[in-house]
Amino acid sequence: GAPGELVDHGRTGLSFDAGDEQALAAALNDLLASGELTDRLGDNARRHYLSRYTPERNFEMLMRTYRFAIECRRRPIPERLRSFQAARAPA
Repeated sequence: GAPGELVDHGRTGLSFDAGDEQALAAALNDLLASGELTDRLGDNARRHYLSRYTPERNFEMLMRTYRFAIECRRRPIPERLRSFQAARAPA
């Protein structure tokens, strides 16, 4: 699900299989044992968030999606959307 897409194990957080209590305990122990790890994961997670999930970034992605949809219908691009590059079609 979505949380799995948000956490890059070892970079933006620690992941484990749902329901695996031992893996959860091990991840928590790792965080409690290493302030450096906790700080690094937190810093990386914040940078990741600021690059992708701010209101401004979400607005930009939405406008790109609108432009893509309009271009697919071969309609004129409204002035407001001209500054946004069209989103790519899903792979």
